[in-house]
Amino acid sequence: MSIKERLAAKVRRTVTVPVQVSDPGPVRDDVAKHENRLTVLQFVNDPTPEVERQIKAAKADLEKARTAFLEHFVEVEFAAGDPADVERILSTHTDDKGEWSITAAPELAAMCATDPDLRDPEWWSEQLEGGAWSTGERAALWNALITLNVATPPEHLPKG
Repeated sequence: MSIKERLAAKVRRTVTVPVQVSDPGPVRDDVAKHENRLTVLQFVNDPTPEVERQIKAAKADLEKARTAFLEHFVEVEFAAGDPADVERILSTHTDDKGEWSITAAPELAAMCATDPDLRDPEWWSEQLEGGAWSTGERAALWNALITLNVATPPEHLPKG
């Protein structure tokens, strides 16, 4: 495929934002406990077959705990929006200094969501302002959306 064909086939960037939807509570402690156990076992010099068995069991327990932990999160995928639409949204959401405001987050989230069920800006506004999302969670979503739509891609290419 030629460079021209590759450029013509370029797709919009995407980002996946993990959103905590329930409290992992004790599962968080289980993950830490199993990570610590595995770390200690892996520091054994010249492990015996019994220690090797314990390491294998510790890895399985850690994987199970991590899986249980991840059940408390939903991954939401966003694709970069059309630049003209992004600019329109951002230009209507500026603060008193003329800088973009986080108030644009519901519209950007709705426009960029790859799941059709998540493309309602009013729903996003209700979610983000309903009290379940912390200031940090709203800021993380906002930063992900701005980075996706405005910032230079974070990927670094090796010098060739």
